[in-house]
Amino acid sequence: MKGHIGVDSELGQGSTFWFTFEAHLSREVAQNAQAEALHFSTEPQFSESVPSVLVVDDNAVNRKVASEILRKAGCEVRIAQSGAECLAMLSREKKHFDLILMDIQMPDMDGVETTRRLREKFGKALPPIVAMTAYSMREDREKFLAKGLDDYISKPIKAQALINKVKEHLLPVDAVPPVGTLKGTLAQPGGAMLDLGILRQLSKYGGVELVQESLREFCEDSEVLLQEAQGAFCLHQPEIIRQKIHTLKGNAGTLGVNQVARLATAMEKRLKEGNYPALADDLNLLAQHFADFKENYIILLAKI
Repeated sequence: MKGHIGVDSELGQGSTFWFTFEAHLSREVAQNAQAEALHFSTEPQFSESVPSVLVVDDNAVNRKVASEILRKAGCEVRIAQSGAECLAMLSREKKHFDLILMDIQMPDMDGVETTRRLREKFGKALPPIVAMTAYSMREDREKFLAKGLDDYISKPIKAQALINKVKEHLLPVDAVPPVGTLKGTLAQPGGAMLDLGILRQLSKYGGVELVQESLREFCEDSEVLLQEAQGAFCLHQPEIIRQKIHTLKGNAGTLGVNQVARLATAMEKRLKEGNYPALADDLNLLAQHFADFKENYIILLAKI
């Protein structure tokens, strides 16, 4: 299956066994994918202090969702829209942050380059820097850690996973609750189009207004991204198409817009491989998935 298998072992510490393989993208919805939504609290989760967190992300939807989740959990949150803004903020304000959440794929200066420049300028005075990335393969994680980041969390962002990541770095080890066995599933009518579990999480942390505003912004941004991708296709600019699809994928994944996120993920992979004879058809299908979502999401929101 064009994969690899291996083991990393350290005497007295333990072993990690891993494997990779290629598979076709599934159209099925995992039945327990949203079980996490049953196991988080909306109460402030930092009783001893108020963690100060800097969120660095060029994507407006990701910034909004991450910052609202963290604020509801009891954190003080600042945001930067780019690596350059992050550098300027830390240089200008001399503010101490307890943690920096760093998006990896940003234009002009990505998260790895931003981290490198931060370490050159501030050295050991820097707080832990956690990569936020859609890359989740084992070798990707090791690459980020080798380039100066302290940890990583995968996208799309999930509320409890994000809060637990903050706890891992800011609370004593024995204060971080272990991950238990998740039980139960959430019925999701129409779940192939919209993941209601993710939206229930966002609603509990940020209120219905956050969900409504985020989805409205998603619709506005997606229309522009799809138009720009179609324009780039006409001009034979595959890298521009990939950039637009990557942003669309991130937005859709964060808000649980399943059909759009899945197809965009597959399209980005094919664009990276450079051999994509069905690109025109998939662009049209992506536009159709978005149109289906836009037509039906108001009805689906009533089920939250």
